[in-house]
Amino acid sequence: MVDTVVPNKVRFGLKDVVVIPVATDDGSALTYGTGFSQPGAVSLSLNANGDKFTKFADDGTLVSIDNNQGYAGNITITAIVDAFREQVLGEVVDANGGHLEKADQQGHAFALAFKISGDKHNNRYLLYNVSATRPDIASATKTASIDSQDQELPITVAPDYDQKVKYDMPEDKTTTMLAWATAQLTAPVEP
Repeated sequence: MVDTVVPNKVRFGLKDVVVIPVATDDGSALTYGTGFSQPGAVSLSLNANGDKFTKFADDGTLVSIDNNQGYAGNITITAIVDAFREQVLGEVVDANGGHLEKADQQGHAFALAFKISGDKHNNRYLLYNVSATRPDIASATKTASIDSQDQELPITVAPDYDQKVKYDMPEDKTTTMLAWATAQLTAPVEP
């Protein structure tokens, strides 16, 4: 039996971002590889994808159906880790240790886990079947003060083969974020 959790009145913060790349996609299931932390989360903004279908007949609404196609938006990071550049964006590391971006490189799908705080408890989130596109390059000169130049990653969350898009639950403080997310992906929660 699930313990009753007092609902949050407010939500704030973003931390403990974890990325778990897809290791294999056989056309019917995604298998996830080894995850890694992506420190420096600044913000996350995702808009729902998919329009509601409404059919009118007989002078009224005959049927109204949601068309959940996931989410699209951005995650802003202070600095994207090399593991993300290599395992998700598909950049290649050369013999000198430099990262090479090629015009024909293909990105790889991944799961994204993170924590949002609340006044009563924290919630953990897991997004399935996420894809990212390369961020813009931007910087600025130092002036009387130094300002951080964050990196904004456009991301899309699509339903996986089992139609899963997002899972969230109150934080279990007995496991790390990476262990929790990996457990959800290897032994998924059934409705």
